[in-house]
Amino acid sequence: MKASDFDLVRDLKFDLERGITTYGSDRMVILHADALGLLRYQIIEEIGFERAREIFLRFGFRAGFSDALEMKVAYDWDTDRDLLEMAPRLHTYQGICRAETTHVEIDIDDGRLHVKGHWYNSYEGSQHRMFYEESVEPVCWSQIGYAAGYGTGMMNAPVISVEKQCIGAGHEYCTMESRIADEWGEEADMYREAYGDLLDV
Repeated sequence: MKASDFDLVRDLKFDLERGITTYGSDRMVILHADALGLLRYQIIEEIGFERAREIFLRFGFRAGFSDALEMKVAYDWDTDRDLLEMAPRLHTYQGICRAETTHVEIDIDDGRLHVKGHWYNSYEGSQHRMFYEESVEPVCWSQIGYAAGYGTGMMNAPVISVEKQCIGAGHEYCTMESRIADEWGEEADMYREAYGDLLDV
């Protein structure tokens, strides 16, 4: 199967009698972006920027990891790249952002991964700006966590993704890069510390 053949609208199931929405075996919940933005703001205000960042990084990582495992077993992908391209495709379907890859090198059997991409209209960056001035660093924490988690689940090896620029920091769009964790230097230390045991795969 090619990533372009995937249709979330077709595969999302709404059980109105039980009040349960599912994708595959996973229960899904649809939430308002403004409500998530307020939750994010309250957490930052209560526990501080650094601790909140760690929580949202881990939250995103877990979501991405779970999606990768679901994608691996639910479909027979034509290529490794098709499996990889499902991460930005899912984010776009979910209204997180319009995500696209700009550079892809992947070979799961050889443990090789290098991905670059752009995020347009990031809800997380937009929500940050509703409550705060321009940030001095990228703030799409759950999204970059998702990329790392999806990569880790897909590769069955620790992957770290780094957000390079962000609309929350005044850029026109966000950019990201993913690599096998060991290939990053000090730039990824913050992420390694945040994920901790989640990278033990």
